[in-house]
Order: sequence, then C-alpha cells, then structure tokens
Amino acid sequence: MISKHKNYNDSGIEWIKEYPTNWDLIKFKRLAKIKNGKDQKEVSIDEGGYPILGTGGEFGRSSQFIHDKPSVLLGRKGTINRPQFIEEPFWTVDTLFYTEIYNDVNPKFLFYLSQQIPFDLLQESSAVPSMTQEKLNSVYVVKPSKEEQTKIAQYLDHQTAIIAQLIQQKQKLIDLLKEKRQAVINEAVTKGLNPNAKMKDSGIEWLGEVPEKWKIKKLKFLVSLNSNEEVLIETSFKVALENIESGTGQFIESNSENQFEGTGNFFKAGDVLFNKLRPYLAKVFLATQNGYSVGELLVLTPKSEITSEFLFYRLLSQAFIEMVNGSTYGSKMPRAHWNFIGNLKIPFPAAKEQIEIVKFINIFQSNVNTLIAQSTIQIEKLKEYRQSLISEAVTGKIDVRDWHPIKNK
Repeated sequence: MISKHKNYNDSGIEWIKEYPTNWDLIKFKRLAKIKNGKDQKEVSIDEGGYPILGTGGEFGRSSQFIHDKPSVLLGRKGTINRPQFIEEPFWTVDTLFYTEIYNDVNPKFLFYLSQQIPFDLLQESSAVPSMTQEKLNSVYVVKPSKEEQTKIAQYLDHQTAIIAQLIQQKQKLIDLLKEKRQAVINEAVTKGLNPNAKMKDSGIEWLGEVPEKWKIKKLKFLVSLNSNEEVLIETSFKVALENIESGTGQFIESNSENQFEGTGNFFKAGDVLFNKLRPYLAKVFLATQNGYSVGELLVLTPKSEITSEFLFYRLLSQAFIEMVNGSTYGSKMPRAHWNFIGNLKIPFPAAKEQIEIVKFINIFQSNVNTLIAQSTIQIEKLKEYRQSLISEAVTGKIDVRDWHPIKNK
C-alpha cells in the first residue's frame, strides 16, 4: 500500500522541499566517505580479475581491486550526473569517485538517492563538467531509518525493473519497425510492387533477379557527379554528415559549422547526396533546396532516366549500402571510392513505375515513422516517470513502508 507520511517539515531546499518529520535532514558526508579513483595502468590486465570503471561504465579489467564492498560511484570529471551502483570488488579510475558507505546506510538506497542530486547546479564551470568532493559532501539529503531505506530500495528495485522491461519492449518494437522499413524499401526498389511480375536474372550476384521490363545500368551513366562544383549557388543551407539521420535520410539540425573548413560541394534541389566515409552508416540525403555540403558527401545529379526520389531510395537500400561498404579502404577512416560506387549496376523501371514505387514507400515510411515517434515519446515518458518515482520515494513524498509486491497467482 502506497500513501503519504502523516507529517512533514519544510527543508528550505529546492530539490527536497518537504520531508517526513521522522526523517533526518543531513549532509551527504554523513552517508558515506567519498574516495578518489586511481590510474589503472599498473593494474590493467587483458582478462579475468576485477572490472575497471570510468564514468561510462566498465572499460577494462584489473589485477587488483580498490574497494570490495557495495559502492555508489559518482563522476568527478566528464559525465558527472550518472551515478553507478556496484556490489562486486572493483577498480575506479581518477575521473570517478567511489564511496565507502556507512553501516547505517542501505547501499541501494544511497544509489537511488544519489540520482536526485542536482549535479547541474554543483558542477564546476569549465569546458569539461567536473565535480569536487567538497561540493558533494556539502549537499543536503534526507535520511530515514535503515529499515525504511531498505524498504524504499526494494520498492524502487521492483518498480524500476517493471519500467525497464516496458522500455525494452518499446525499444524492441522500434528496432523491428526500422528493420521492416529497410526491408520494404529494399524489396520495392529491387523487385517492384507487383509480386506476379515476370523476373529475369540480372547477371549480378548481389542483385539476383529483377523484373523483366526493368533496365540495368551502371550508376555513373545515370547521374552526373559533383556537377555543381563550379556553379556559384546563393545559399545558406549547409549539410554535414551529422545533419543526416542514418537509414532514413532525414535532416537533423545541428551546430556543424566547424565541419565546413575544408573543400565541399554545391548541390541543387533534386540532387542526391551519398556519404563515402563509413558508408555502413547509410547516410543518404535528398536535397529539396540548393545548398553546400562537406566533401565526404558525393553530389549525384540524376539524368533523365531516373528520378531523384527513386535514386534516393535505391542508394539507401541495404543491398546497395552493403556492397559499397565492402569496398572501403583505410582502417581508421574507411572510405569508398567513386570508381567503385559509380560502376555498381542499378536496376530501374520506367519513370511512371518509379513514381508509383516512391509513392508507396513514402506512405509506408510515413506510417512507420509515426509509430516510431509514438514509441520514442512513450519511452521518454516512462523515463520521466521512473525519475519522478525515485524522487518521490527517496525524499519521502510517498510512504512505502507497508508496500509488498503483488504475488503472481
């Protein structure tokens, strides 16, 4: 049973507000001792041992442990607003504080309580967010009895596990929708919309069969490459790699001005931009206005036989992306060369059928995008609810002392 406590005190602290009268208002330093992590070079091993933890989680293994009791880990530099909880022996690097938790404090309760610390108000003002022991130690928190701490921790473990499962289910749905979207695009631009259409062998292993009436030509004969290079286009619209959403070609607003210091290419409305750097990212963009792009984006101007929209979906298809990605050179910054891309053969129908295929894909993709957007919003609301639930429990806005999980019959 969940209810409210009978009586409350005003804490005078914004993030706590009121708290139960039978709880204590104390500073964080009375819950645990904050300790510095250490450099891992001398203890680092390839496997076995103990986890080495940084602000992003585990990133290596150690021959020694720095602490062997349950602990809440708090960021010192970098990601400072994501407390971590660990129960096994561990090693932390110097960007991460660890805590020696006092006996009258439930470790899991401290973890949930730490998630409510207003880190954005405490961080040092610098290019890299940072935190000090002094500031963390001086943060006011509320503390119930250890018995009630344990009950709160049990309640939050149970409730957050349910929320995590719901989030996982919705994320799985998003992944399945994205897979379905890619499969439909791939099928439409390689097989067409008529399942009963007569097929012919394309003569190309990665293409397989294509509709009998479709033509097959090398990409370089269907487009002009960077044909706007010497054309002065009045434009303030710029496209960098980070402006293109992988797999969809949607434009993403970002502060990418610093990426345009090198050479680039002008493009016009109707051009298709294809990313040759790390092509597995599937960054393809259909220009709806004139603009300027970074040099890693090939600017392809369709000729008369192929429409811009059909070309866009054709280049975005999984089969095409995989072929281009298989041709890359360079290990750190793998790139594809136009000589390879341009010589790939493209099957395509007559213009009328291209328009029908594009219309079908647009409608299907719009429906899928709506479902993805709805699920994304639901995930965000679940995360907000989880955070709200934690806040209410660890500051005493709800009383969970009489709570018991519902047993499955």
